[in-house]
Amino acid sequence: VVSHTCPVNIIGDVIHRTPWTEGKFKDPVAEYFFEVYKRLEFKEWHFGHFHEDVRLDFSDTNDGIFQCHYEKLPYELI
Repeated sequence: VVSHTCPVNIIGDVIHRTPWTEGKFKDPVAEYFFEVYKRLEFKEWHFGHFHEDVRLDFSDTNDGIFQCHYEKLPYELI
């Protein structure tokens, strides 16, 4: 999956909840993507909305790999 943002349940693993980031957790698109995430089988989800380079590997629980891209290429996040 390639999208601008990620499902709302992943946001907390990418950024910390602060008064400045609170709006990111109330994003209707991220909430919609959570509904998509619950129904979709995928290996990787790539996004960049948070301007961070983060790789979250949940493949051991069959929840896939989430990669937030900013400055690094996908293979550099491993």
